[in-house]
Amino acid sequence: MCGLLGWQLTEKDASKSHGHIIAATMLAVAMDRRGGHAWGSFDGRSIVKDLGEFTGADLKTIIRRRMLLGHTRFATTGAKTRDNAHPWAFEGPSRAIIGAHNGMVGNHYALNQTYGRTFAVDSQHIFQHLAEDRPLSDVNAYGAITFVEGGAIHLARLHRGELSLCRTSRGLYWASTTLALKDAMIASGTTIQHMYSLKERRQYTVTPGGDLTKGPSLKIGAYDSYRQITGSEWEGYSERALVRSTATRSTALDIVSGRTVSDWEDEGSEDLVRMMERRHVTLAGPDGHDDDDDHTRATLQAFSDWQNAERATAFLGPKGGD
Repeated sequence: MCGLLGWQLTEKDASKSHGHIIAATMLAVAMDRRGGHAWGSFDGRSIVKDLGEFTGADLKTIIRRRMLLGHTRFATTGAKTRDNAHPWAFEGPSRAIIGAHNGMVGNHYALNQTYGRTFAVDSQHIFQHLAEDRPLSDVNAYGAITFVEGGAIHLARLHRGELSLCRTSRGLYWASTTLALKDAMIASGTTIQHMYSLKERRQYTVTPGGDLTKGPSLKIGAYDSYRQITGSEWEGYSERALVRSTATRSTALDIVSGRTVSDWEDEGSEDLVRMMERRHVTLAGPDGHDDDDDHTRATLQAFSDWQNAERATAFLGPKGGD
């Protein structure tokens, strides 16, 4: 299990705002819970990657980008090395692609043999096929992919893939899970204008201006060895997910916690917890109900206990606009 995250902001200065910095950091922490072995990012200019957690990197610099394609790796195929971290760059006769994948490719070794490749990581076949304009039906994969081509970002859910996308006043954000995305927006006081439902095996394109268009169908091969999860196993998974989610908030607050309730009151702002509660109603609807009520209450409680303002102020820098 790996993590995908990223954004395309509509204004250059939006990447320096407190709202974006908090949201981006929350997403990085949440996706680290899905990875931890390595991380990588592409900001439209260069690929940067390393071993360990994303939040152990120079996150303060990395997230201050108008565009970012990010990945956190939990190694399943291929050694835990920097070279094996996503994303990678691929070139074909007429296409150049930089891509990252969360999931697995079932016929990895067969593809290496068939096409004379020596890829260490199974995910690399997806993007090499795209760059060479080969049929994706050759690649038996599940999960989700994000890749950059021609200045635009492309997103797609494959078989049983996880990927969520939302629009805000700053632009578009995405992550492997809806919960992580909602938590990040709530934490940063950002109103979600629209949550998109991404169809399986459908490519979506995000333009540099922040527009979203629906692209072609991706005829990816079926990952036959993917095992169906039973109801009881899902219950266990949900319990573990809750533990990870709680740990995510704790770590994120430790990184970006920067303004206690009293800090906000001193600035003439309303009580932070009340603001977060109103944001939650905005996300959940007029009845204030959604599937993540317990998670939201936990988040609000965490915000009411915020400390460590000195460290966060140093991390965030001078307060900017939202």
